[in-house]
Amino acid sequence: MKNDANDVLGFLKKLVLELTDTDEETITRQASFQDLQLDSLDFVEVQVQVKQTFGALIDPDSFVSGRIATLGQLVDLIASGGELAAAATAPSVQLMAAEA
Repeated sequence: MKNDANDVLGFLKKLVLELTDTDEETITRQASFQDLQLDSLDFVEVQVQVKQTFGALIDPDSFVSGRIATLGQLVDLIASGGELAAAATAPSVQLMAAEA
């Protein structure tokens, strides 16, 4: 299922504003998660909110490994729905689903 990129970006901007003290002007597609002052607990909250809102699973290792390094990459991932299916088969995601 595809999601509108503008809707996803708007949602993520609001979420970042709730989670951090980042200035709204800083929250752009090019901003890195470091620029946005997101820490590991914030990543977990992003994953939960994205799943609840868009039905999308994000492999937790995507943030740590740097595969998703900018807000724009996260928006594209959620909006395309393409890589989400691959993430759902990742062992870490399967384990989370089995424990839930």
